[in-house]
Amino acid sequence: MVDKDIHIEPDYINTVSKLKFISKIQMGEKIDTQSLTVSTTNIITKLYRSLFSRGESRNLTFEFLSRVVNDSFNLIQKYIEYKDDIIHKNKINEIIIALESSKDGMLNLIDTYKFDRMYVSKVDTLINAVSVKSAYIKSQI
Repeated sequence: MVDKDIHIEPDYINTVSKLKFISKIQMGEKIDTQSLTVSTTNIITKLYRSLFSRGESRNLTFEFLSRVVNDSFNLIQKYIEYKDDIIHKNKINEIIIALESSKDGMLNLIDTYKFDRMYVSKVDTLINAVSVKSAYIKSQI
């Protein structure tokens, strides 16, 4: 019999979905952080992002990446106190897997913005932080 109190939390779905979205970003794609869509780099994209897109920029993209990563670790922290419960442990593992996969999309963003050294450095630092924190959490569960 299934416990009727088991439900999937909106925060969990939202966070893991965003991580999976990030993981699917390809080289040359840019994110519209408002609509969570991607577009390829070309003159039309440059004009659209400059003139019409509510101020979309690589800085907003980095803020989005950071927020999703932080939300992920906050959710893990929430579940850690229940790590002996198989459902919470599985959620932690799913978030860790999604975090690890999201690094692929972040690496592709590094390629997209390769001429912006500061942006590349910030995203690279975020990727390293994901690796370090994920490894630590895996060692704790």
